[in-house]
Amino acid sequence: MKKQLLLAALLLCAGSTFAIEPQVVDDFYSVSLSPNGEWWVGQLDEASIEIKNLVTGQSYVCAGDNEYGLGPGNVVSNNGIVIGFLNYNDPAYWENGKWTLLPVVREGNTSVANGILADGSIICGNVGMTSISIDATEIMAIPALWYRQSDGTYGEPVLLPYPTLDFTGRIPQYVTAVDMTADGKTVIGQVVDYSGNFCYPIIYTCNAAGQWTYELLHPELINPSEIEFPEYPGEFELECSPEDFMSPEELAAYNQAVDNYWSFDIPYPEPEQFMSDEEYDKYMAALEQYYETWENYPEYSDYMTETELAIYEKAIEEYYEQVEANKYPEYADYMTEEEQVQYAAAKEIFDAAYDEWQEKYSEFENALYACMDEGYIFLMNNTRISGDGKYMISTRNVTIPNDDPMSWTLFKDVYYPVCFNLEDGTYQQYTEAENIVISCITDDYSILGSFMDPDRLLPRRAYIIPQLDGDNVMPLEDYIAKTNTEVAQWMVNTMMHQVPVGIDEMTWDYIFEDYMCSGVPLSTPDMSLFVTGIENSWDWDDPAYYFSYVIPGTGLTNGVSEVADNETCDVNVLSDGTVQLVGDFDSLTIYNVAGVTVFAAEHPAATVHTGLTPGLYVVKAVAANGSVVVKKVNI
Repeated sequence: MKKQLLLAALLLCAGSTFAIEPQVVDDFYSVSLSPNGEWWVGQLDEASIEIKNLVTGQSYVCAGDNEYGLGPGNVVSNNGIVIGFLNYNDPAYWENGKWTLLPVVREGNTSVANGILADGSIICGNVGMTSISIDATEIMAIPALWYRQSDGTYGEPVLLPYPTLDFTGRIPQYVTAVDMTADGKTVIGQVVDYSGNFCYPIIYTCNAAGQWTYELLHPELINPSEIEFPEYPGEFELECSPEDFMSPEELAAYNQAVDNYWSFDIPYPEPEQFMSDEEYDKYMAALEQYYETWENYPEYSDYMTETELAIYEKAIEEYYEQVEANKYPEYADYMTEEEQVQYAAAKEIFDAAYDEWQEKYSEFENALYACMDEGYIFLMNNTRISGDGKYMISTRNVTIPNDDPMSWTLFKDVYYPVCFNLEDGTYQQYTEAENIVISCITDDYSILGSFMDPDRLLPRRAYIIPQLDGDNVMPLEDYIAKTNTEVAQWMVNTMMHQVPVGIDEMTWDYIFEDYMCSGVPLSTPDMSLFVTGIENSWDWDDPAYYFSYVIPGTGLTNGVSEVADNETCDVNVLSDGTVQLVGDFDSLTIYNVAGVTVFAAEHPAATVHTGLTPGLYVVKAVAANGSVVVKKVNI
């Protein structure tokens, strides 16, 4: 039965917690979740997206009039601004039901909005400089920011500085901006080298004067052996063709001969063409008898007269004579002797130049291949930064020989999360988390990711590396079970399916086992809400192509459940979002109906202006004496 997204019931009473319920959504692939957990965005197919408000239950489908796509970073803000691109070309943002194009540098080239701050004030992305092509002679896209103006629109793109040459000394294909810190002062992205084989991290930093600079993170990872690249000889551009030495009439005659060669089509002689109907019927009856017994295969010659057989064999002989005569035309047959001599002299010069170029190019290519064998190659657009800018994460892609004799390929890809400590300049590769592809990092520096099967048999499965603890990598359901066994059991009941885990070497049939199909995870920064998305590869009878899941986390449970009566302290909330505190309080926290923190303050004043929009909220205030005041309010 088709499952629909339902708003969770609010369980707010003395001593109870307040959270959203686990949910399943069909035909929706989770892509991004707003930091406050209110907005959820996903793809319906390659060209359509859906925007869901988990608080109000409203849903907005974008399809049909354009082709809609989402960027690789956080693409939705707390106030419901969604960013991406239209028609695979134009960066744009959605707000209040309307799409608006972002300004670009050069129209007509592929530009993408990749990430947006929680308050919607800054968008990061790439602006296209030339069309996407393997023959591009300049960089195809560069990093940029769009700042929200006082009128609510976004201004012209502010271009970030970037390297004009890659680590090999050539022009990069792209330099991107994918994710930002909470204050928008640090942006991360990647440099994609000239060949397109290397993606390596770049970080942009804004100083107090508003000036941006960039730094490549651990460039030694790309070329650990410090291989010295020779000067790139460029693409070989000389041309030398016999056509350059032919007259228009000669070239036309040659081209006509080529057309005649390819249009040559005569049928191959078949025995039945030389047999009588009676003979053919007898032959077919004998053939049918053979397929019943698999004995005494009939020869067509036994059903033909000597005359018929001779004519048939003659027809075959003539057929091959015609095929042999239809040779591909040679340029020399349509050139004069003088033209042939001129071409031969030019070809000798051309060959010498090509050999010289090839020698230089091979030297350069060998250096590149050595880096590919030894260096770190990161997945494109797969990079995230913590809100405070202390850590950046990405996924390394290693290609190794395939040791599985049953595999169809000689090599396979292996993946490892990598975390860069931006404070002390160190980095760590999590070898214990083999084949885990990162998807986000939380405020407590937990890394969320999903298992990527190198053999492409198993569906994606959600994992977590709690607080950068590489020795404690665990499935997401095991992590949630520590604080909420009911939700963890719901995950097992909902996401466990029979999937192919291998192939029987004797029968070549798939081997099926129960497997946790939990998908690619995301969460709010405080982990009070998780969402995942997965392609349905296990139930072909179910019409849903994608499934996505809403999974309550633990961020709110540790706070609102502590409710105490208090005679001396109180909290009053006015309709404009102002909070008035009676008494001495150490902290003030406000949650939305999804259970996500939307406002927090330490040692708040007696009057606090929250700036919250109208809606239903839960206010929790912890007094200096340890008592807790919790109120459900409607601003």
